[in-house]
Amino acid sequence: MKRLLTTTAFVLSASAAAFAMTNDQLKDAVENELNTYDKEVNVDMLTEDQISAIYMTMTTGDSPLDKQRRIEQILEDAPSAAIRDENGVLIELPENNVRAQLQSRLAIRGFDVDVAELDRDTVMQLYAVVTSSESPAESNSTIESLLQ
Repeated sequence: MKRLLTTTAFVLSASAAAFAMTNDQLKDAVENELNTYDKEVNVDMLTEDQISAIYMTMTTGDSPLDKQRRIEQILEDAPSAAIRDENGVLIELPENNVRAQLQSRLAIRGFDVDVAELDRDTVMQLYAVVTSSESPAESNSTIESLLQ
């Protein structure tokens, strides 16, 4: 529970910082971070959701390896952005679309939510949770609290 509260605090503080930045500042910060991972990505081609998700990942207290894995996951194309459901069935997620990926991941977990109706801050918080290494029980509890 303590880890959950710490994660939520990090996400909320990072969200506030992200909203205080202009789009250009946010893009520059993300581009600089991607350069540290030797990722050649045209940041101008990323969606606002992807840029925000990468920024949120950058500002967490996770290890550099965990951050790199999350960033790669955000940037992945559809075939490599696949996940397995509880029965081991491979489910391919839409290419480079944070909201669509979140919608799919929430549906797999049994949440009936229209992600299109959520504000960007909530989407980023939820995305951070569904891509975290928390146990399903912990992350589902966090998701429920964020959706209230």
